Amino acid sequence: LGLADPTRSIIDGLGDNLPSELAGVIRPELERVLGEPRFGLVSIAALVALWAATTGTMTVIKAMNRAYGVNDDRPLLHRYGLGLALTVAGSIGIVIAFVTIVGGAFLTEEIASQVGLGAAWGTLSIVRWPVVFAILVVAAAMIYRIGPNLHPSWRAALTGAAIFALGWLVATFAFAQYVTRVADYGATYGALGGVIVLMVWLYLTGLILLVGAEVVAILVGRAEPDRLEARRTETAAADIVEGVRQTARR
Repeated sequence: LGLADPTRSIIDGLGDNLPSELAGVIRPELERVLGEPRFGLVSIAALVALWAATTGTMTVIKAMNRAYGVNDDRPLLHRYGLGLALTVAGSIGIVIAFVTIVGGAFLTEEIASQVGLGAAWGTLSIVRWPVVFAILVVAAAMIYRIGPNLHPSWRAALTGAAIFALGWLVATFAFAQYVTRVADYGATYGALGGVIVLMVWLYLTGLILLVGAEVVAILVGRAEPDRLEARRTETAAADIVEGVRQTARR
């Protein structure tokens, strides 16, 4: 696109679309990754981060099973494979959403004119937000549908996912306003203020994700109570059999 420093444009776009405290935490890591000549170290760090993220996904799956009241009788390898797949898929969704949001600032009107999109620039800058909302809904629906040990209908999963996406966008905006206008994390935590802000934001994200899972569980309980009860009984029986097997082995 004729940009002398695309890395700087991406980082500037990040700062324009996220609260300054969040952008302040992510910006140095992004600069380090984009400017890292030793790709082997980046690959090792990526594998460690993937393992940590998969552990978090497994925790979310466990919480969804508790929302349904079912035990997870799937083989351990199957569970971790599922957690890894959902983590990778979620990471791809995050990257696409990131590119969509930051692209609004990165793809300026001048660059849009160069690639023949000058006339549609205003529409593109508005449409990116519904696109991000749709990405969030699809990603959350996949988690709600595939993750737990009871597969709800797509209708219930999409309903819970829409509630998550809307709640997440509202909570992110409200939290950004709180951090920018009310709170002063730097005065309390000093140099760690940005990290604390990021942790609180991730906590809110996880909380809203579980609220959506609870909504899906309620919808399944109302629409298919017999199926839900049968699945609870089935997984409870499998858990008892596994407990007896372990006791006999010991």
